[in-house]
Amino acid sequence: MNALGPLRWKLFSGVLFLGICVVLNVFFFPAALRFPDETRFVKEAQSLVETGEFRKDGARAWEMPLSAILYAAVLKIFPDEAQFIPAIRMLQFLLLFGAAAAISRLIWRLFGDRLASLVAWTVMLFYPFFLFYQSLLLSETLFLALLSAAFCVLYEWIDTQKMSTLCTASALFGLATYTKATLSIFPPVLFAVSLLAFPVSADLRRGMRYVLLGTCVYAACLSPWWIRNAVLFSRFVPFTTSASWNLYLGNNPSNTRGGIDWSVDVDPEKVAEIHRAGDELAVSDAFAREAKTFMKENPKAVFRLSLIKFVRFWNVFFNAKEFSSPFYNLVSLGSYGVILLFALISTFVNRRRWRRFSPIFALVAIFTVLHMIVIASLRYRLPLEPFLIALAAGPLAGILRRRVPFFDASEQRSI
Repeated sequence: MNALGPLRWKLFSGVLFLGICVVLNVFFFPAALRFPDETRFVKEAQSLVETGEFRKDGARAWEMPLSAILYAAVLKIFPDEAQFIPAIRMLQFLLLFGAAAAISRLIWRLFGDRLASLVAWTVMLFYPFFLFYQSLLLSETLFLALLSAAFCVLYEWIDTQKMSTLCTASALFGLATYTKATLSIFPPVLFAVSLLAFPVSADLRRGMRYVLLGTCVYAACLSPWWIRNAVLFSRFVPFTTSASWNLYLGNNPSNTRGGIDWSVDVDPEKVAEIHRAGDELAVSDAFAREAKTFMKENPKAVFRLSLIKFVRFWNVFFNAKEFSSPFYNLVSLGSYGVILLFALISTFVNRRRWRRFSPIFALVAIFTVLHMIVIASLRYRLPLEPFLIALAAGPLAGILRRRVPFFDASEQRSI
């Protein structure tokens, strides 16, 4: 491959990606809100613009605020819905473009293979699930982009061991948590696990300094949210009050299928009783109490549900009935199914380099276990898929290099 090959391909694929997004967003996806959760994010943004306060139907900490803040900034410029929705979609396909760049750079760190980096770049841009979600006014694309950027910088820190790079990674993890509380307390765990991936092992004292610094920067980033919640609630609310809702939804006597439907998987009378408990915090506490009681009294049922949730989380086919047609299943099998297969192959092939991949393995394990406990769906798996693509890019590049002589195997570096 000549020196300009990678740049030319990135430019060509980037322009093609832009064209596909424009076609999808203008001619295929309707210029309207399609999911109930989209309405919630738009209302939060409207409340922020009109009142300067972040809230959801009176709740003040029901979810993390960054998506609403971003949408509110766009809403100030484009107050008309006919302009606002396309503007958000444009912003989100730019975020997806950034995520592709971050994963491409991460691959260069992981494999030292330019072709693998280009494979990851290309798959990220044209992955059907990402193209679909960039059209929705949800938090998924923003979270995916920030998490990809955080891991890209995390691996920069692993290779360079610069304190400033660690601080940048911590700040990006903080921004990702402001988008979705899924990360919650886990970035310090990732910092600790990352010590295993160092090219030269760090001594214990230096390793502890790294973990402490990363944790302090992460905590500093989240402290405005903590202070704000403490002022509002007169109590420490580290993340969201909706976490207990999801814990209850996934762990209650009426949920026998591991589902996530409030109209099917809960007892409506019990939910109504809980809502009469009082304010936002009282309701959150009541949901948490009921879920924990069920889990303590029914360990076998909880274990069975966790296995069902594991299947739901990693399912190659769609869980929702409205997406269970042969067409959607074929799309999923041909995209996620292929990526999952090659990610597993890569994991096996690189098993002796497990330390190098340990931060990614830790993230996959954290998300999997968390959603086995709470609730699980393909939507919650989406932030992991850039990292599956990262793992899969190595063996995919190997196949491509053998099949297409144009690609020069010398486009590699030692790692």
